[in-house]
Amino acid sequence: HEVTIDDEQLKWFEDLVVSHPAAEGWKIFVFTHAPPIGSGLRVLQENHVVNGCCWLNHSGGASTTKFIELVRKHRCIKGWFSGHFHLGQDYQDSITFPTIPRELGPYPNRGSCVFVQTSVMRAGTSRDTRQQSRLLRGNKDGFDILTINHAEGGTLRLDASITYSDCNHEVGVYQHEHDELKENTK
Repeated sequence: HEVTIDDEQLKWFEDLVVSHPAAEGWKIFVFTHAPPIGSGLRVLQENHVVNGCCWLNHSGGASTTKFIELVRKHRCIKGWFSGHFHLGQDYQDSITFPTIPRELGPYPNRGSCVFVQTSVMRAGTSRDTRQQSRLLRGNKDGFDILTINHAEGGTLRLDASITYSDCNHEVGVYQHEHDELKENTK
């Protein structure tokens, strides 16, 4: 199935971010079923349903890239959480930060937004057998992203910490030196 946002909703979202600028202290978190193109999140496009539509407005022409364009322009968007892929959260690219060091690869422009993949809680609905969900925990300096492992009685794992240095800059740190993550890099 393709996940689409119609023009009216897209206009509402654009008006929202325009009227809530980062310079005035606004921090907006977005929750959608599917992520936008440009998020850098792990995908299994070849496995995704029949038509491989992984992204918001995947086949929508100009609206396909509208979301990432808004993220790049409006630094008030601090976090974007989405699922759609039915993958666990034990992959490093289940969280992407706004930028990465240039020496590590292509320098993405993701504004001030941290993109976060969320998984599934129920057994039998995950493509990699994991039963996980995310917890967003705010603090005075920024926010933490945690994984709740439902297969292990709701244990918590800190995955990333994001600290605001000012209204236009964030520092993201992966906090996961966990054995189950190392298994995914083999």
